[in-house]
Amino acid sequence: MMQEDHEYQYALLETPSKRRHRCGLSLPNPRLFIAKTLFVWAASFAFIPLIAADNEGRLTAVAYAVILVALHVLFLVIYFWRVPFRELDSNWRSLVARLLGLAASVYLLWIVAGSLPANLGLLAIDLLGLCCVHTLILLLLTVKVESGAPKNVVETQLPPHAINDDGAILA
Repeated sequence: MMQEDHEYQYALLETPSKRRHRCGLSLPNPRLFIAKTLFVWAASFAFIPLIAADNEGRLTAVAYAVILVALHVLFLVIYFWRVPFRELDSNWRSLVARLLGLAASVYLLWIVAGSLPANLGLLAIDLLGLCCVHTLILLLLTVKVESGAPKNVVETQLPPHAINDDGAILA
């Protein structure tokens, strides 16, 4: 009997090192996210007449470049408007994941933007893909990662009186 108790205690002491991390995602301001998304989608599709005018020669290269840069600067302002950076990530892991996601999204935008077709129908389809990537970027900049304290697997198996306030197992 004593040997079995000892093995049971040993197993209980080993199990707490295996922790489960719980995290949740929340959208702190859904209305702001929807407004930003609608604006970015509308502005993205506003590129179609601009590109058509450029293709037909009705717009100088300088004017086209200035309008393009101004719209992208406006996109950056929209992206970062009222984003509470210090509150978004609960730990370094979620911050690194967010930054990697943003880098991958910017890379996707760069690839697609470098190969936009001259055909306006195909351009509209490409812009739909670009809008989806823009929405992903907006999500990455606005979704809050909430991390709960690591939950001990053993805590749910033991009676409450067997664990002290620090989560250690009482002998």
